[in-house]
Amino acid sequence: MLRCAFSEGRLPCLPSLAAMPAVPAGPAAYHSGSVLEHAGRVMDAVAGDSLAVWMAFVHDAGKLETPPEILPHHYGHEARGVVLAQAWGKALDLPGAMVACGCMAAREHMKAGRYRLIRPGTRYDLLLAVARHGQAAMAAFWKLADADSKSDVSREALADWARVKAFLDLHSGDGEAAGCADACRLKERLRQQGIRVLMAGHMAVAQG
Repeated sequence: MLRCAFSEGRLPCLPSLAAMPAVPAGPAAYHSGSVLEHAGRVMDAVAGDSLAVWMAFVHDAGKLETPPEILPHHYGHEARGVVLAQAWGKALDLPGAMVACGCMAAREHMKAGRYRLIRPGTRYDLLLAVARHGQAAMAAFWKLADADSKSDVSREALADWARVKAFLDLHSGDGEAAGCADACRLKERLRQQGIRVLMAGHMAVAQG
């Protein structure tokens, strides 16, 4: 779909988009081909879910503005991608919620791809960052993560989220009358407890 649009010249006028065919997707150990080829593959893999396709389109956008001297590496492309996702969404006149989901995908996709390797606290923060965008966005994001990483990382992440959400639902009213300082302390305490819930779930799965 995306590759056909490039070959036929049917492209929207978006900042840096024209560079897609020329920019390598990454070092050969991790990627082959260009950002265009990689984005096209991931978009095709999530076809049928328009939000997931949008996330797939923008998730590696930051690579298009990687300084040439560090190619084929793309250090810091997540932050650059957030800026481009915002600009592209605005240029395409997309709804604000959809643009925000694209920014989230650009910012968080690398953590998602390494979900099994990152620390429990980082997992917890990632799960919350994705869930804040709603159920549809969460489903779309983890489809993207599977397609991008060529794995079933969503299975573990969504099981973890079910455990964390059940814990958070039990404490949904905690701290409603607390002052600012107390509320901040309570938030961090709940975070630490939530991380322990996450770790306990992993231990139970490993022992089961």
